[in-house]
Amino acid sequence: GETALDLYKQLASEDNEPLLIADLGLPEIDGRTLSLKLQQQFPSARILLTSGYKIETNLAGQTADGLFFIKKPFEPSALITTIERVLKQHEQQDSTSSRGST
Repeated sequence: GETALDLYKQLASEDNEPLLIADLGLPEIDGRTLSLKLQQQFPSARILLTSGYKIETNLAGQTADGLFFIKKPFEPSALITTIERVLKQHEQQDSTSSRGST
């Protein structure tokens, strides 16, 4: 968990915003806590949570706090589709915020 947070900080820049895929059952710090810590430092962080346990999501596959989630086991095609949703949402947010700042 903490290693993932440190690695994200190293990789993140103005030109590069990595996608974090985190399991809810990580040792030391669970994926949700890791995600919340990451969002405090990087509000537009791209995050996808996963777990073998079912959690409540909306039709878009997002948790109540807006994080994307995919239940394990999953097919590679389902992972790709979910990653595309995460990236698309962030592209839409980026274009909306850039239009609002001009």
